[in-house]
Amino acid sequence: MWAEANPGLGDIQSVEDFEAAVKRTPEPEFRTKRLNLWVDSASTWMPEGAWDGVAEEHTVDDGDDVVLAMDGSFNGDSTALVGVRLPRSEDEKPHLFVAGAWEKPPNSGDEWTVDILEVEDRIRELAKRYNVKEIACDPYRWSRTMQILSEERLPVTEFPQSAQRMSPATTRLYEAVMNQTVTHDGDKRLARHVSAAVLKVDNRGSRLVKESRGTSRKIDLAVCAVMALDRAEFWAGEG
Repeated sequence: MWAEANPGLGDIQSVEDFEAAVKRTPEPEFRTKRLNLWVDSASTWMPEGAWDGVAEEHTVDDGDDVVLAMDGSFNGDSTALVGVRLPRSEDEKPHLFVAGAWEKPPNSGDEWTVDILEVEDRIRELAKRYNVKEIACDPYRWSRTMQILSEERLPVTEFPQSAQRMSPATTRLYEAVMNQTVTHDGDKRLARHVSAAVLKVDNRGSRLVKESRGTSRKIDLAVCAVMALDRAEFWAGEG
């Protein structure tokens, strides 16, 4: 298929370049940009088995360098908190772990919402346990929490979920999973959110969205994982 779509493959186009690109580029984006094929505007994010392939048991010890990312849904029925333990040595990989998850229980009434005070207390607890380098958060709907935690001198930073920010961050996590340069704790909730996420590709780039607007399947933990790894890579570079 590569050669059919690219007559110059092996001559003016490098086969090695294509082999490298297919590992770091989501399938729908690869098909569009490399094979000139039309694809659906939203397609499954991770290939089957790729996410499970980087699950490893690792401890996150007290005092470890950690980056946190928080994301909450519009109607208050789900909020997620994901951490990344920064590598402690050159032979270690960044390690994703679920630091908190609040999701509307089945059969609960419309009045159920995430307990914001509980979320804030959980962040404080993590900041006492780990050496938290940064707490990345989309300011939309969480500006009050960010202001309170900032006043307590916690390292809260804004991470607007714009296409400009999320597109390269999403590609970063995809590439890390495909190249097995990241690990995660195997949390089933995180796996469920990753499997529910689809990749939307348009003229603004690629980013994660729900499979449909009315779906009950959540993707907040997956979005947090994207944000957290992006900021963890920044801090690893600073180190």
